[in-house]
Amino acid sequence: THEKPSFDSLGSALALFLGLEGLGKKVTLACPEPVTVELSSFVGVDKVKMELVKKNFVISLDYIEGSIEKVSYNIDGDKFNLVVEPRPGFTPFSKDNVHYSNQNEAADVIITVDTIHLGGLKKLYEEEKELYATKPVINIDRHANNTNFGQINIVDPAASSTAELVARVLSGLGVK
Repeated sequence: THEKPSFDSLGSALALFLGLEGLGKKVTLACPEPVTVELSSFVGVDKVKMELVKKNFVISLDYIEGSIEKVSYNIDGDKFNLVVEPRPGFTPFSKDNVHYSNQNEAADVIITVDTIHLGGLKKLYEEEKELYATKPVINIDRHANNTNFGQINIVDPAASSTAELVARVLSGLGVK
């Protein structure tokens, strides 16, 4: 949902989050800034993140079944050391066996809630423009000035709230 979330935007986003999780979907709920104290009593508010994608650094080793005795780590000053102890009888690892990558959890779809344009998502959009350009966007909103930026736009200015629209979507998906 957008910056400075309202009762309607946060409540709608949380309802959608909880409903989709109830269907067994893996869901990330994000807002570009911290939730205010006045909204902190909402059920599920502790699930709100301030980023869409985890950016993990992955260290991979060429592996032969049973070749590792133990894996541990230590911190030496400003160095993080990952220690891989080979099992006796196996060839020790070398720098030629090590590979590095960045692993990002990519979304299958993005659903925006109560957001009239992508700019309202601030850093959630600015930092992930490629994600928005390559994944389908479902836009759920009640505002007449919504820019219909989604591939699917569920925009109804006659609705009493965005929560009403989310309730219709969840009902259509069979969420109780």
